[in-house]
Amino acid sequence: MSPLSLSLLAALACRQASDPAVALPRMQTLQPALARIAARRVAYLRDQDWCRGIEYDRGHFSDSSHPSTCTLSGSPPSPLDAAAAQDLATFTADIRAASIPVRWATFTYGPDGALAGADLDLDAGMFSGGHLRYVWAPSAAPQDQGSEQQVTPAGQGWYVVREDWN
Repeated sequence: MSPLSLSLLAALACRQASDPAVALPRMQTLQPALARIAARRVAYLRDQDWCRGIEYDRGHFSDSSHPSTCTLSGSPPSPLDAAAAQDLATFTADIRAASIPVRWATFTYGPDGALAGADLDLDAGMFSGGHLRYVWAPSAAPQDQGSEQQVTPAGQGWYVVREDWN
């Protein structure tokens, strides 16, 4: 396949990821994964080539070539141990099984301990036209911010958020 053909396929896949009609079924497929994530009180997970980390009921763990910019938490992490690495791989695979190419995700919980929100950063590639996220915010919708952030409701408390890179 030619480089141009690959580029066009990548652009189409990223465009589909931002279409609410495509995104909502993916988001709905996440419900079992979100239940497992909530059961372990995951605050964030990150799985990128330069940074792998998770904060959850076992503690905060990270492995990074750039530790100062890797973690999505204020608490200092411990080195990523085998159990944390396996849990990170499991949760990330659960999300990716819903055709969501997650790089990192954050999760919030209400006073009752129930999952109250999720923010999934997608590896949408250079053809996505910016930064793409799926956000579940059933009680407070993310807001448009002009050309810097466009929010499209997908349904059932889910939103597709596209942000400008610069």
